Amino acid sequence: MAPFLLAGGLMLASLPVLLRRLGRRLSPGEWARLCLVALLGGAALIELGAVLWAGPTLLRAAGVPALAMACERLLGPLLPLGVTGGALGLAVAAAVPILAWRGGCRIRAQMAALVIEPGVGRHQQRDGYDLVLLPARQPLAYSLGGPVPQVVISEGLRDTLTDAQFEAVVAHEVAHLSHRHQRLLAWASVAADSLWWWPPSGRAHRVLRSAFERWADAEATGGDHRRRIVLGEAIVATAMADQPAPVASFSLGEATAERIEALQEPPHPPLAVQISLYVPGAVFATVATVATAMWMSDVQLVVAMAGRCTV
Repeated sequence: MAPFLLAGGLMLASLPVLLRRLGRRLSPGEWARLCLVALLGGAALIELGAVLWAGPTLLRAAGVPALAMACERLLGPLLPLGVTGGALGLAVAAAVPILAWRGGCRIRAQMAALVIEPGVGRHQQRDGYDLVLLPARQPLAYSLGGPVPQVVISEGLRDTLTDAQFEAVVAHEVAHLSHRHQRLLAWASVAADSLWWWPPSGRAHRVLRSAFERWADAEATGGDHRRRIVLGEAIVATAMADQPAPVASFSLGEATAERIEALQEPPHPPLAVQISLYVPGAVFATVATVATAMWMSDVQLVVAMAGRCTV
C-alpha cells in the first residue's frame, strides 16, 4: 500500500507536465483546476504513503512495540527495504510538512510585502477593488486579494500602453481576483515547495501558473476578437518584466507564446480529449479508494489483535 501511494502521488504530481500538450486543448479554467488537483493530490498521497511506510518506526518511537510488530506483519510484503525503507519513509513524512510550512511562511511574507499602503502611489476605488498606479519605472502588473483587493500597475507599464491596452490589463487582473487565483496559487506553491526534491513538481507548478494566466486572459476578453488582439499586444509589451512569483501577475515570460496562441485560437476541446484526461484519473481514484478501504479493514483487525496482546 505505501509504495503504491508513493508512486501514485509522484505520478499524479507529474501529470500536468506529462499531459501539457493535451491539456492545452481544454478550456483554460478546466485545465487549471485539473493541474491544481493533480499537484495538491500528489503531495497528499506522497505524505500518506510516507507515513504508512514509516509506521513501524513511528510506533516503536512512541513506545508501542506490540503494535509496531503487528503493523510489520500486516505490511511486511508491502514495505520494501525493511528498516532502511522505514527510515526513508520517515524522512519523507517529516520533510513534506516542514517544507510546506516553510513555503507557506515565505509566501505570506512576500504577499504582505506586496500590499501597497494608501500613502504610496495613486489609488482609485473601482467596483470592489483598489486600482493602484505605483510610481515605478519597471513594467509591473499584479493583483492581491484580501479585505481590500488591489490591482497594482506601475506607471512605467501604464506609460507604454494605450488606454485600451491598459483597461485590458486591468480586466485581466480583475479576473484573477474574481476567481481567487491568488489563494489557489498559494496552495499550489506550498505543494510545489513541499515536493522540491521531485523535479517534475516544479515544472507542474509552472504549467499551472501558465494555465491561470490563460484563464484570466479568457475571462478578460470574453471571446471578443478585438479584445483578444488588444490584450495580446499588452502581453507582448510586458513579456520580459520580472513579476512577483507568489501572486497572480499579468506577465509570465515563459508562458507568453502559449498565451498569444490561445488568444488567437481559443481552445474548443473535443470530447475525445476530455475522455483521455478524465478516464485515467477516475480509474486511478477508484483503484486507490478500493485498495485503501481493504487496507483499513485489515488495519482495524491488527489494531484489535495488538490491543489484546498488550493487555
